[in-house]
Amino acid sequence: AGAGVHQGMVAVGFDDGSIQTVPVTLIAGGASCKPAKLLISAVGLSGGAVQTGAPVAISVNVTDDCGNPATAANTSVQAVFTNGDAAVALTYSGAQSWQGTWIPEHAASAMQAQITAAQGSLAAGSLTAPFSVANAGSSGPGVAAAILNAASAAGAQVVAPGSYVAIYGSQLAAAGYGLATTTPFSNTLDGAEVLLGGQPMPLFFSSPAQINALVPQSLTPNTVAQLVIEQGSTISAPIPVVITGHQPGIYSQNQAGTGQGSIEISGTALLAAPASANSRPARRGSDFIAIYCTGLGPVKGQNGEPPPADGYAANYPPLYQTTAPVSVTVGGVNAPVAFSGLTPTLVGLYQVDSQVPANAPAGDAVPVVVSVSDPATGEVAQSNTVTIAVQ
Repeated sequence: AGAGVHQGMVAVGFDDGSIQTVPVTLIAGGASCKPAKLLISAVGLSGGAVQTGAPVAISVNVTDDCGNPATAANTSVQAVFTNGDAAVALTYSGAQSWQGTWIPEHAASAMQAQITAAQGSLAAGSLTAPFSVANAGSSGPGVAAAILNAASAAGAQVVAPGSYVAIYGSQLAAAGYGLATTTPFSNTLDGAEVLLGGQPMPLFFSSPAQINALVPQSLTPNTVAQLVIEQGSTISAPIPVVITGHQPGIYSQNQAGTGQGSIEISGTALLAAPASANSRPARRGSDFIAIYCTGLGPVKGQNGEPPPADGYAANYPPLYQTTAPVSVTVGGVNAPVAFSGLTPTLVGLYQVDSQVPANAPAGDAVPVVVSVSDPATGEVAQSNTVTIAVQ
């Protein structure tokens, strides 16, 4: 086949004598291929029946019609929904993959999720999947595909010890909202208790549809643990959760892990954002920024002191630093890291202090990414992408 996109069908025969045809697409590139449009293929977006309040993972591959991956540097990908839910921006996760999380809000017997991708002058790509959205039931605590990084909203059913996670479902806690106001955090909030691998999780926030909790630090990476929610004598169905070593997530102002990051200019309490009463752009080559995040893995004190117990504040001194190397890019440029560890006086909140490079790009929405390198394997875990203002 020559360069370009070629469509075809593959016939698959089964033992019962039936035959099914499957559409296939071949993208042939080469030096002579000149891209004209974007193509989107579904990886984790097959459509079907979902419930309000239960997150749905969206994963697609995006390339041009010469087979070149569409990267974060020059591409935007989003999902829009015909039931009136807010659009979801997808985040580039490497290779060809773009991922995001949709939490349905409006019930609909029939609706569509449409993924669109844009890149410069190329014709936009589009992919549509049909869904039905039902109101969540009320038969007691239940969780379905609903455990995410609390900062980035990524990593469904994958968590890191010491990180904050958001748990979604129905009838999780008593009516109303609960918020931890004292330390150490309690393991019970509004009548709800969460256990992961049999260990209680300190709770920061609770509501009937969402609980934010801390993952116990003693859980072992590369294992699977069961998560359950208890209300008195009632217990939810267990959900298997993969424990990973690191899962960095940067907090954002929209609380969805996208757009303007929760990133301050060090020593000023000002957000590194377009100029306003409470913010200003960060200055290249001089300003340090404090990036607030979760999921950076184990910490220890400056002199080897053990970390605070689960749910306890990081009292100062000492400074609790991450044991794994942490790096930062601002606008794709490596930014020197002065500190990575727990924020003093707070519970389980990580911060990374980094200097804005002199050669970083300027603008109101310069991307920032935090990466963690596993000391044992060298594997790198990358955060979601948020933005700051730089001048």
